[in-house]
Amino acid sequence: MQKLASICSVALGELDPELYACLGLLLSDKTPIMDNLVQEAALKAMTVLVQSFPEVAKELVHHLRRFVTSPLPIFEFAFNTEKRSPPPLTAAAKCFGLCIKVGFLFKAVKNR
Repeated sequence: MQKLASICSVALGELDPELYACLGLLLSDKTPIMDNLVQEAALKAMTVLVQSFPEVAKELVHHLRRFVTSPLPIFEFAFNTEKRSPPPLTAAAKCFGLCIKVGFLFKAVKNR
């Protein structure tokens, strides 16, 4: 549902503030839902929004930095079963990297 809402926001050409706030809440340490799939979907939805609305990238860099460094159970490694990073951590790293890249490019274009 989150990805669909973000695609609708892109199609309309305007960032829905309620969607953005909802995704921001899901990607915080105060999230009402702590589920790997929900957080991954929120990160993918945020990736879609950042690519279409680069002006939010700088704000998201700070927000995602706090999210990734929070002591949340979804980021804990399950050493007994897997040797790779938890999927939400991988998705968060990809979204974080994209926000840094888009934010840098947006700033460069804006300063021309």
